[in-house]
Amino acid sequence: MKRKKKVKKQIETATIRATLQNPKDRTLGISNSTSNALARPLKKAATDGILGKINYTFYEEQGSPARTFGAFCYTPPRGNRILFFPGIGKRILRWHESSEGFKDYSSPCDYLIDHFTLEKDFRSWHITILDKFGRKKVTIEDFQPREYKDRVFFWFALSVNNSSVLEITPSELNLSFKSPKTDAQRRKTNIEKAFENSVPTVLQLARNDMLDKNEYLHFEVYFTKDKREKIKKPPIENLPIKPTNLIYLDEQASNYYSEPYLVLLEEFPGSIFVIVYKFKGRLPQDAIITSPEFRIRNKYHLITAV
Repeated sequence: MKRKKKVKKQIETATIRATLQNPKDRTLGISNSTSNALARPLKKAATDGILGKINYTFYEEQGSPARTFGAFCYTPPRGNRILFFPGIGKRILRWHESSEGFKDYSSPCDYLIDHFTLEKDFRSWHITILDKFGRKKVTIEDFQPREYKDRVFFWFALSVNNSSVLEITPSELNLSFKSPKTDAQRRKTNIEKAFENSVPTVLQLARNDMLDKNEYLHFEVYFTKDKREKIKKPPIENLPIKPTNLIYLDEQASNYYSEPYLVLLEEFPGSIFVIVYKFKGRLPQDAIITSPEFRIRNKYHLITAV
């Protein structure tokens, strides 16, 4: 007797559409990309059906369109974590160095840095790496924030050779995502709620200065577990220290750093701050992500993308 083949039930899908608009005088063009930092958290909401609160952070230099530093997300529906989607234009993972040694990804590789996750207990964070099809391939973890005496915690630093390494911010972003038809309306509502009371943060150098030749931008991200309006600038000690030919001057930072910018993130019980520096020197790749653990254990935790 022949067995009947099971027919896989076809799931009906619907399309979720969303449009994000930014000030036209400070941005450039129209985009349909779902891979940039503005779209990736919304894509996650459309595919997973779960999201939290979102706030976007931009970087501006006088006379140039805004660039996207990244998207911060607070996720009460999924463990009260904080996610950060970096606005690096080319997110290809090139190398990673940790206490376990150096790993080179310079051979043909389609691994893309997607987002950072700060755990609920604030004691660790990791980076999620996807392939070009959006499938999770690698998790680089065991990073530890650095605590300062005033209960301010350093999360990570992102250094870029110039602002063009960051994605240009479109004036209009038109998005469409597939979703199970039975859950499409709920997911669309979640996307809309993600922006309630959201006020984008625009980062600038001190005195709206601009980056000069042979200088690089350095962004440092801090958090507190309680609500604060401001924090004192921590010491300059969270810089990428490899390769050894990277040159920077401490006195340069004393003149060219921003006051800590507060990133408003709805429902998050703490506070997030970003400080922008510029330093003399050139990075070996377009971008380097730095964790502070190398300063504690004299070991490196660096990741680069080009």
